[in-house]
Amino acid sequence: MAITSMTHKWVISSLVIIFVLLFSVLIGVSFGLKRFYYSNVEQYIYSRATITYDYISDQILKNGDALKEKLKYLIKDFKYKDKIEIMAIDIDGNILLNSSGFPYIFDVDKDYKKAEESINGITTYISYTPNVGGFMSVCVIIPKSDSDIHAVRFVANLDNIDVAISRDMLNFTILAIFFFIFIFIFGYRYTGAVVLQIRNIGTVARKIATGDFTAKAERSSSDELGELCDMINNMGDDLAKSDKLKHDFISGVSHELRTPLTAIKGWGETLTMTNPSDTEMFEKGMKVIVNETRRLSSMVEDLLDFSKMQNGRFILVNNKTDVLAELEESLLIYTDKIKKDEIKIIYNSPEFIPYIFGDKDRLKQVFINVIDNAIKYSGPKAIIYIDAIYDKDFITISVKDNGCGIGKADLPFIKQKFYKANFKKRGSGIGLSLSSEIITLHGGSLELESEENIGTTVFIKIPINLKKGESRDPEVKQSVVERGEYDEQ
Repeated sequence: MAITSMTHKWVISSLVIIFVLLFSVLIGVSFGLKRFYYSNVEQYIYSRATITYDYISDQILKNGDALKEKLKYLIKDFKYKDKIEIMAIDIDGNILLNSSGFPYIFDVDKDYKKAEESINGITTYISYTPNVGGFMSVCVIIPKSDSDIHAVRFVANLDNIDVAISRDMLNFTILAIFFFIFIFIFGYRYTGAVVLQIRNIGTVARKIATGDFTAKAERSSSDELGELCDMINNMGDDLAKSDKLKHDFISGVSHELRTPLTAIKGWGETLTMTNPSDTEMFEKGMKVIVNETRRLSSMVEDLLDFSKMQNGRFILVNNKTDVLAELEESLLIYTDKIKKDEIKIIYNSPEFIPYIFGDKDRLKQVFINVIDNAIKYSGPKAIIYIDAIYDKDFITISVKDNGCGIGKADLPFIKQKFYKANFKKRGSGIGLSLSSEIITLHGGSLELESEENIGTTVFIKIPINLKKGESRDPEVKQSVVERGEYDEQ
């Protein structure tokens, strides 16, 4: 049905236009041929008439010979009489002599009258008479004639010319018909092939829409349809990756949510059965419950932020912000963790660093996420380097670890939502994606350099985009963490 429908549309929109163009060309050719042939006949008759007129003027009238007698012999011996008929006409337009010897049976007055009215005394006239056919005449007025002959007319029959024109037009028409048939067959087959390929692409698209991301469109050409096949196939691959990431995300989040909930439930049940006098057990249980609740709350906040980011409702509350203060507060959160795992953090920053215009809570969220990843993927007794650099209009913070690193195949996708290079570690896979979005909204960038089994470095580049009139200089304050080396073991 699709092929028939599109073919009909093609016939209506294209072949009709081609037919009209061919028809217009045929009409133009018809007029052109007629003008060409008739022009040649007119020139031929006109040349004969001019030669005869010159002969009458120079040889007959100048010598004073009897014009009528001389014309009798001229008309009788006229060597072109098989093509042109010559006539002698009196002042009233009557035919006195003619080369055919037959009476003239159609109207000949008009050319004679036009010749009399013309400036040079010569005119061309075309006449069509039913049952006789078409004729072209050239009438020449003879000036200063004492004879009753006042004009000479030259007449050619146009029937043969019309037959030649009809023959040529027939050839052109046959050629146009063959051309039209060729265009129709070629266009029909080409349109059918295009529609068939479009139908195949549509079939693959429907399969992809129903969830079959393995369906592939076969590329059979290198044109736009071939590119469309590649786009459909790439779209299917991207959707397959997104679908896999979605399932992995759901699985990962389910696991991440289940873990703190299981701990909270387990310790809650344990505490309900524990003797109230066992304060040590209560303190231990409550500490686990609080920590797991905090971790659960953090994951929920990330999910809510991610939802806002997807819906375009993620906004920043920008104010004058000391970046290093937020970074150092983020480090304090992991004081117990790095003591427990014997992790060494070497932190360096310049003595002077300007304020920026940004959302301090969101920036802290980024720092916490990046530091947490560095600790999480490094393991016990690791060394983590944190450096802050002030360079003109940007502040660059780098967090370098010597952990497991990220493989080359995973690195280009590591900032995509739901993507996790290492499923053995806890996490939802949206923290880095959310962090990158936050830094991008600040006008900066978050980039990663990593090598598997060697380590990862995260570069956070933030512009110093204060409002007009605000100072870059930070106020004098006591640093949260002593600038230099932050070493807790």
